[in-house]
Amino acid sequence: MDETPLNILLVEDHDLVRAGLGLIFEAVESVGKVWEASSGEECIALIRERAFDVVFMDIGLPGMDGLSASLRLLQIDEDMRIIILTGLKQRPLSRVVLQAGIRGYMTKSSATSEVGLAIESVMQGGTYLSREIANQMALEAINRGDSVNPIDNLSRRELQVALLLMNGHKTTEVGEMLFLSSKTVSTYKRRAYEKLRVDSLAELVELGINSGFLGQVH
Repeated sequence: MDETPLNILLVEDHDLVRAGLGLIFEAVESVGKVWEASSGEECIALIRERAFDVVFMDIGLPGMDGLSASLRLLQIDEDMRIIILTGLKQRPLSRVVLQAGIRGYMTKSSATSEVGLAIESVMQGGTYLSREIANQMALEAINRGDSVNPIDNLSRRELQVALLLMNGHKTTEVGEMLFLSSKTVSTYKRRAYEKLRVDSLAELVELGINSGFLGQVH
């Protein structure tokens, strides 16, 4: 990995958690400076001002949630290295979130030693899953057996649109986040509905809850 000190952006709305995580990141040898943001909107503003090597994004932000903010960042730079931070351990997390372009998933209870490993992994072009998340995904795969999760059939763009709709964004908002026209968003929405075999937003949200995308809180 390049020896140039890395710029890290930590997006977390809780002051104490942000301060604690910031100290952990600063202790990683490869890290030069840790920038902080308390919301998705503030994060996007910072991204437009300067480049960051890795973004650690809390999933449960107020206002624009962490997943929505991450998808918007990926539209600004599809190669952006984003690692989702979640306090959730009970729900299984599907691999399709990674297919949307996010580089990693960690729980806030992960060992501090994992932070350096996660940064090194994504800087080398890989993905990183904390041990807890990896175990959850393995159990989910075992429980699912040979059955296919219908979300796995979505294209990356269909998946991004579906995830944003699941999280409460209207078609016009999705278009603004993904830099698409409302007509194009509607096309992706229709294709996603057909592949997921849902007929309404309520059914899409229910599918999101059952798949572990929704209900992810601190």
